[in-house]
Amino acid sequence: MAMVSTMAIHPKTFGDYTSGGVPKPKLLDEVRARIRRLHYSARTQDAYVDWVRRFVLFHGRRHPRGLGAARIETFLTYLAGM
Repeated sequence: MAMVSTMAIHPKTFGDYTSGGVPKPKLLDEVRARIRRLHYSARTQDAYVDWVRRFVLFHGRRHPRGLGAARIETFLTYLAGM
């Protein structure tokens, strides 16, 4: 007799899994891991993560991979005008 799992998966986390059942790392977690591999300081890590977060929020929570150079220029122009 096969055992069926009755564990419910939260709908928000369901989309975070790849086809292999392993959770995909979140963007900011990927940034942190990359900065750690480069042996940057914790303060530098915090600053980079904050700038990436601001960039994503500025563009309506869109993933940076889907944004081109024009979007980067728009963000930098916005910052220069502050």
